[in-house]
Amino acid sequence: MCGWAGDRDWIDSNADLRVRWDIPGDCVRTSQGNYAQSNIATALVSATTIPQTITVTPSQMTIYVNASVTLTAAGGNTFYNWGGAASGAGVTQKLSWATPGTYTVTVQAPASGNYAASNIATATITVRTTVPGIKNNSDTGR
Repeated sequence: MCGWAGDRDWIDSNADLRVRWDIPGDCVRTSQGNYAQSNIATALVSATTIPQTITVTPSQMTIYVNASVTLTAAGGNTFYNWGGAASGAGVTQKLSWATPGTYTVTVQAPASGNYAASNIATATITVRTTVPGIKNNSDTGR
């Protein structure tokens, strides 16, 4: 809804008029003075939403079965909804898969208040099987 800011019934020819919008969209307001010879003033102003452009990192990664990867969304002004091979909300997602394959994870910041919905950022995670017979001893210091 758009509306006049201040008292619209008392505006002189030198007055500044401020208009506010509660929601994005077009607003047409007309004002006419109280005098017989007054003019009618009409203004069309379009209010638009503020864009959000988000990213997800890492956008590509290869991991092994049951290993985890943490994805982080950035650039939004609202919150983040995760989809594809993930679900939930928040800035980060810690994910792992028990089955080899390629998984696509999406994230988007939804429209809220003055902000438009963001682009959909995508991460592609390739999950590979572990190689039989190879043991990782790095955690034991050997």
